[in-house]
Amino acid sequence: MMNDDVSHDSLAGRPRHGSARDGGRSATSLIRALLNAIAAGGEPVVSSAADPDDLRRNCLVPLFRTLSKASDSRFAQWGIPWQGDVLMARLLYQSQADLLRALLARLPDGVPPLVLLKGMSVAPTLYPRPYCRPMRDMDMLIERPFVDAVETALRALGFEQRSTHDRSYYARMHHTMPFVHPDRNIWVEVHTRLFPPASVLSSLPVFQPESFFAQARLAGFGEQPIRLLSPELQFLYLIGHWAEAFRDVGGVIGILDCLLLLQKHPDLDWHWIQAQLEHPQLAEYVWLMMALLEGNGWWAFPSAFRAAVRRRLRAGYPWVVLAQRWMCEAYYLDGRVPGRVLTWNNLATLWNTLRLDGPPWRRILRVPVHLLFPPDRTDRFRPGLVLARLGRFLFPRG
Repeated sequence: MMNDDVSHDSLAGRPRHGSARDGGRSATSLIRALLNAIAAGGEPVVSSAADPDDLRRNCLVPLFRTLSKASDSRFAQWGIPWQGDVLMARLLYQSQADLLRALLARLPDGVPPLVLLKGMSVAPTLYPRPYCRPMRDMDMLIERPFVDAVETALRALGFEQRSTHDRSYYARMHHTMPFVHPDRNIWVEVHTRLFPPASVLSSLPVFQPESFFAQARLAGFGEQPIRLLSPELQFLYLIGHWAEAFRDVGGVIGILDCLLLLQKHPDLDWHWIQAQLEHPQLAEYVWLMMALLEGNGWWAFPSAFRAAVRRRLRAGYPWVVLAQRWMCEAYYLDGRVPGRVLTWNNLATLWNTLRLDGPPWRRILRVPVHLLFPPDRTDRFRPGLVLARLGRFLFPRG
């Protein structure tokens, strides 16, 4: 139950009109130019100093080309070879869609429609063209009793299960061993839950099977029935999945997904979303996304919702969010190149430490310890490794 007495009018999120605030950085960041264009409903503004590498690394050239009215010669001046990127994206999505339709048609009677997740759920519903949304694999969710039927249908289509882990590992995970089509190199994950058991989010009521299956809505993929998460649950799931890791490629995709979702569904049921934020971890993730979208002028969240989320934050978290937002701004949006100390691995360690469950002051104190002794390395206490890492931190210029 919510204790906040708010009116419907005060819970109406709206896009920010006018120019987005970018601190003058959009002149060289095509990622920022892309997000500014989406927020303003226009086309990307590009300067001659723009660097296309980050746009290509995140596979966002097709989306950029779709929104831009610039000529082919102008794209050549910018150094963006868009034709090949767009063609590859179209072919990949078409192949994924064909295999998904074949899978849906092969499912036996009595199997509920699959719930599409992540890229395959937002590509045809939120993006201007489905192939504009990069995705490495297809994620789908089904009730546990029907997993065997889905996997049998995948094998009949030529898919094989491959992984460096054995089946006992996946018995504890939120999806079964991944499938790959050997001829088309398309990967599929069959989920039974939304988050892995190690995630704090996996224990929250909103992410329990009885809750998220109840929130699924019937839709269609071609002529076949599917299910999609409700916009409100999709909002929380996209943010949760995005915030659980700091990614060297694709980190900006979660921001794009959320912005496009808000544009399509500006009148989300903020009362319902607010009621799901009892655990401060989820509230922190939502607050971080809000800070990025509002801080750059891309979206204005309802004032009452903003105040309600803030009340659910742990004392001291605003200091943590400053570091998290800086990481997103610098590496996701501005294309900063990792250095000798802040490598991608160290950035991931920093991110995972800052998002730990528990008091923010404890996370901040753990940062230097985790950077010196990375928790994900079994040899983190090996003297040679410790000395090498310590030397790199003390003498960052080599």
